[in-house]
Amino acid sequence: MIKNRQRAHRLRTLFSALWAPTLAQASVSVYGIADVGIGFEKSGGPGGAKVTRLASGYGSGSRLGFMGSEDLGGGLRSVFTLESGFDIDTGTPKAYAGNPASATPALPGGAMTPSGFNRRSHIGLSGAFGTLLAGRDYTPLFWTGAATDPMNFSLYGNLQAIGARSGTGIERFGRVSNGVFYTSPTRNGFTARLVYSLGSESSGVDPAPPKGANELVAVGLQYNSGPWLLAGAHQRLKLPVVRAGAFDGLATRKDLIVGAGYTTGSLSFSGGYFKVSHPTPQADGRDIWIGGSWTSGPGKVSLLVQRLCHASCSAGQTATSYGIGYVYALSRRSALYATTGKVKNGAKASFPLAAGDPVVSAGGPGAAPQGIAFGIRSAF
Repeated sequence: MIKNRQRAHRLRTLFSALWAPTLAQASVSVYGIADVGIGFEKSGGPGGAKVTRLASGYGSGSRLGFMGSEDLGGGLRSVFTLESGFDIDTGTPKAYAGNPASATPALPGGAMTPSGFNRRSHIGLSGAFGTLLAGRDYTPLFWTGAATDPMNFSLYGNLQAIGARSGTGIERFGRVSNGVFYTSPTRNGFTARLVYSLGSESSGVDPAPPKGANELVAVGLQYNSGPWLLAGAHQRLKLPVVRAGAFDGLATRKDLIVGAGYTTGSLSFSGGYFKVSHPTPQADGRDIWIGGSWTSGPGKVSLLVQRLCHASCSAGQTATSYGIGYVYALSRRSALYATTGKVKNGAKASFPLAAGDPVVSAGGPGAAPQGIAFGIRSAF
């Protein structure tokens, strides 16, 4: 009888050990966005191509994510997010380089990798002190841009145009790998964000980048009170210099972004300023924008105008970007949308027209890329 009780106790202990991880997973949720549209686009250059295409993400980038948390007691929670982007028109995952060391062009291992949780992948703790995460996530520049872009980084002519001016593309403008991320609790309307990325953790990458390559330090501050929004961020990124197919030291890129917004009833207005500084002034650039949105019933209209420029912003180095979008909510999760945009480049400028994911490249300096698209988006 005693042996039977001991055997039953051992079985209960084993069952509890095996079942505990399953119980912990009860707090995991699956989410995502499926977005596809048909676009009619022109590169705007002499004899430039006219393209009609079905593409993923004119409205928002299609994605699939997993988010979870566990209550550890005393107001402390463990949290994680795993989020992957994909093209819904082909079913293929988005290409990216998770470790910045493998994203350096003209070097072995420079190819992008079409796999993994390319959008977000982090784990950490959340409590009264705020949230502390480690892994891959958005930069403070991204959060400031998203807060002051009336199109919220979606549809033609949105604020992702500044990624083209950053010199390293929208990927490292908006996200960073190998990082530690801190978000403060909101106090009196203020929220602070701090990020430090260790840069290229390049074991196995040949040739190895210089020490400190892709190290990033960033800070952001946002204020929300009543109808007003104020936001700003600054970051410093150490980039490896490549000459003749080999690494040749480091160069520092500095980004500054500030913006403001005001909401009254169904109307919202916002604007801002972005500046990128490189060691070589010819790679510098700026962007000034203003826009707004109007909500009426299930429909929302958004408009954004940007003035972009290269280097010294002298004659011919400027561009004006226009974007407008209309989103009609079919339900809480699904919506139809229409969008159009155009970039009028100066004689020496070649800024592209960006949508949520698709980009219409300029046909050359002085070109005017443009497009119109219609699509459907569903969030789950």
